[in-house]
Amino acid sequence: MKQDNAFTGLEAAIVLIAFVVVAAVFSYVLLGAGFFATQKAQEVTYAGIQQTTSNMYLIGQVYGNVTEPDNRTLRPNYLETINLKLGVPEGGQPQDASDILFLFSNDTGLPIPLTYKKPSDVVDFVSSPFFTKFDAADVDVWTVTSINGLKVVNNDVRLYPGDRADIEIKIDKGSHKITSTREPESSRSFTLEIRPRIGASYLISKTLSTGFFNGPIY
Repeated sequence: MKQDNAFTGLEAAIVLIAFVVVAAVFSYVLLGAGFFATQKAQEVTYAGIQQTTSNMYLIGQVYGNVTEPDNRTLRPNYLETINLKLGVPEGGQPQDASDILFLFSNDTGLPIPLTYKKPSDVVDFVSSPFFTKFDAADVDVWTVTSINGLKVVNNDVRLYPGDRADIEIKIDKGSHKITSTREPESSRSFTLEIRPRIGASYLISKTLSTGFFNGPIY
């Protein structure tokens, strides 16, 4: 009669230890995956809060200025500059205004990016009726004219929570011309998209009223 040898105490202990080790490794893997998922969810939450609290916002009205009328050629008054004020909310992240992307478009053309111009590069021809604050050779450009009502020093356009920046935009009177009259190949409406480096985009859509000259655009 054949006899089977039973497990000894040492063999049983080895099997038990093996089961305990396997269970411990499996538990460690599960806990590690759980901690990793929790950490990623926390990072996503913090990033969402940062994006939400850092959204730049429009302060007050959008103002526009048109060119001087030409009575000899009966040229219409084209929109030449747009002025607006942007702010960073309290508790938001600091922003560098030079990193903001402005996209301008009307109903006759595709959106175009506006070129940033350093405040020190802006030529002030305000004393002349034939020029604006921008050089006549510059088209589709924008600059920061002041921060919190103070002139920009050393081209430093960093914005901190609670700061307000005055923005001036020069619009090309070519393919993207805006006029307050109904002219061929022109538009009375425009859209300005503001894309800061941190935060969501901000969309501004305006229409010039008939006979608009200077002032707020509703």
